[in-house]
Amino acid sequence: MLAPAFTPSSPPGDRYQRIYAAESVAYDALVSAEDCNGRIGPSLAALVPLAGAHVVEAGCGTGRLTRLLVQAGAHVEASDGAEAMVTVAESRLAGLGPGTFRLQVADF
Repeated sequence: MLAPAFTPSSPPGDRYQRIYAAESVAYDALVSAEDCNGRIGPSLAALVPLAGAHVVEAGCGTGRLTRLLVQAGAHVEASDGAEAMVTVAESRLAGLGPGTFRLQVADF
C-alpha cells in the first residue's frame, strides 16, 4: 500500500520549501508556461487600474506576477519565504528599472 501524499507528521510546507530551494529555476520555467496566451496581465488590469498603484505581493515566487504588475506601471513590494525563489526573481526583473519594485526574503 502506498503512503498518503500528506501525513500529519510530514507537513507539506517542508516538501515545498525543499523544492523551492533546490529547483527554483525549473519551477520558474514550469510556471512561466501557465500564461501561454498572455491573459494574466490584461485580466489584472481589467480588475483594477495598475498604473501608479502600490502593490504588496506576498509569496512572489520567481517574480512572474511581479513582472506583469511592474510592466503595467505598478510599484511593487514583493516578498517570498524562499531565498532561492527571490534570487531567480531578482535576475528575471533586473531590466525593469530601479525604483519600480523591491524584493525581499520574508519569514512567513
